Amino acid sequence: MDTFAALALATDPATLALLDRKPDKKTAPLFSVDMYKQIIGQSTYQTIITLVFHFLGSQILGFHHVDDTTLQNKHDSIVQTLVFNIFVFAQIFNSINSRRLDNHLISSRVSPRILLHGITLIEVAVQVLIVFVVVRLSKSPGSVVASGIALALGFVSIPLGALIRCIPNGPVQRFFIKIRLMPNPNTFSQVRGGRMRASSYVGKARQALSLQSLVLLFHLS
Repeated sequence: MDTFAALALATDPATLALLDRKPDKKTAPLFSVDMYKQIIGQSTYQTIITLVFHFLGSQILGFHHVDDTTLQNKHDSIVQTLVFNIFVFAQIFNSINSRRLDNHLISSRVSPRILLHGITLIEVAVQVLIVFVVVRLSKSPGSVVASGIALALGFVSIPLGALIRCIPNGPVQRFFIKIRLMPNPNTFSQVRGGRMRASSYVGKARQALSLQSLVLLFHLS
């Protein structure tokens, strides 16, 4: 879900709409408000659903503790696989949200890409292969229902991303600045970055060399 998703996003070609986007300032932080909103929102959602099904998965699926060790291990395996599937599918569907870093919806300007969809299908196929072939999870009704729950909860990441984009950036940015998650642009603009400092060092070095050359020429003359 990381390697294939990174490959899919890296091979996703740019659109002509990027030419209309204004360039970022030199003092702009690496993570924008839109990125922070998605990271915090999606991470919170994934953490909640993962912990809920980790601790309450047996009750949600209707499994009760039984004395039969084989049946109990089977139920535990289904619950653990459900938690694993929820995390993986949430990440896979969230990769679609990652195609845009601004406050616009995914389908507004980004056209579908065959390579991206193909890699996403490969991710799903590999996950199914791991669950039903490598782990050898039985195709019981409980495991099928658990797989459907994981797929549905993972798909929620897409509409959740759209809702997060509807949150205005102004109040969120002021809150992030207050808790010092983001720098204050008014004070940050007065701080010279590494590139500016490096260029100033180069300028000073050139001035020093020029002054030394003038002194040497003066002594020679």
